[in-house]
Amino acid sequence: MRMHLDIVVLLTCAALACVAYSGIACNGGSGSSTYVTKVPLVGTLSAVAKPEWEAPLTTEPRPQQQPSEVAVHLDISYPMAGFLPRESDSSDLSALQLVAQNVAQHMARVYGGSEVRVKWYGVGHEVRELSPTPRIQRELFDGRSTRLDLSIKNILSNIQSGYMEAAAIVSDLMATGEVTGPLFVSAQLSEWLETNEVRSGEFHVGLFGVKAEYQGITHPPECPPGSRLGCWFDERVKKYKPLESASFLPIYVLVVGRGAEAVTSVMKSLERGIDEMNQSLESQSELVTRNSHGFDTNLSCGVGPLGDDGKRERQYALVVDQDEMYTCVRDATVTLDCAFAEGDDSLIPTRGRATWSRTSTGRSSGEVGNGTEGNAPREPAVRVDQAGRRIEIDVDCASIRNSRTDLQLALDVSGSANRITKDWNGWSTEVAALGKTLNLNGFVEAVRVNPDRYRVELPEILRFSGG
Repeated sequence: MRMHLDIVVLLTCAALACVAYSGIACNGGSGSSTYVTKVPLVGTLSAVAKPEWEAPLTTEPRPQQQPSEVAVHLDISYPMAGFLPRESDSSDLSALQLVAQNVAQHMARVYGGSEVRVKWYGVGHEVRELSPTPRIQRELFDGRSTRLDLSIKNILSNIQSGYMEAAAIVSDLMATGEVTGPLFVSAQLSEWLETNEVRSGEFHVGLFGVKAEYQGITHPPECPPGSRLGCWFDERVKKYKPLESASFLPIYVLVVGRGAEAVTSVMKSLERGIDEMNQSLESQSELVTRNSHGFDTNLSCGVGPLGDDGKRERQYALVVDQDEMYTCVRDATVTLDCAFAEGDDSLIPTRGRATWSRTSTGRSSGEVGNGTEGNAPREPAVRVDQAGRRIEIDVDCASIRNSRTDLQLALDVSGSANRITKDWNGWSTEVAALGKTLNLNGFVEAVRVNPDRYRVELPEILRFSGG
């Protein structure tokens, strides 16, 4: 998947070395006697991409207090009982019991250890508080519907008030609401996902899934008789159907908490717990808000075009003085050849524009107009190579030499970024199918946070001294 973004790159002077060849002056080219060493003009710049959200900011600062609780919201609707053994005295833990107990244990560990209390809620046709150590057996699962919207309202209220740092929902994500299944959950989360709490990277959402053995249920009365294994609930037609054979159905844990590393740690611990069951159960997890706060990217710029042999051609127009102020000494065009480094979220530039502005050290400040009128330099031409993820900028030294103010070059790049995300196709279905979740792909796409604007602040490079 790809997301659209805009990047502003500030190009002014600090980490480059330059060459002035014998007989070429470094300050303006007429009468100056300062020279620099004969080394190629090359440089590598590192930048941190930060999102520029248009999302609403919280009107009041969120209270900062030591959290005293984390919460586990357990789906106790009728169909969830099918994940449990038929015999209440079974000594073997089911995947549902293991996941619910592990998420409580690991959230407490990550978010405060022994100082944090775990609060349990049962989510059915209502949300009710459970005992501090609930017995997760079939008798507990008496919910006539699945009001996950009430659960999410409770979680977000506690998180936004500062009362809780984390909470989790353990469910098949088949919520009762206006739209089918997990899409109702994403609709309840959508407004919060747009807030500065999430888009600043403060809070994150993780999704963990495991395909666990489903043994069917024998109640409520709507469950048709005659099935040896009981029945399952078809979300598409909203009816119970006989379970013809033992199946593996998905259980999910939706983790909401402060900090990407903490949420990821909880999910990794759940994965290890499933692996230790030694039953070869399929599991998967994703930090669906991983792109909420941008990514690191490197921009490497060399001066002068690359030849067919891969070597950079020497240029004799651009030099630097001992104060790291750059000067054009010839009326020539200098090409800046810039490339974005490979990374987990590789930027793919699609278009770019370079503009001049006056620096804070110059005799005047503000944006400089295009063209040559009023001693303003001509706007550089920009070429974008999407396949090679490269940008070429042609700097017209003739127009720069006519300028009478110190200048700074800015590069505005629009493009897209490859997002490394999990493929949930093996878990999602558009029709009623045992072993998959109705419309899960739509849910995951809705809760993934997709930044579309970034600002990249770079060390100064190409700060030109006015004439």
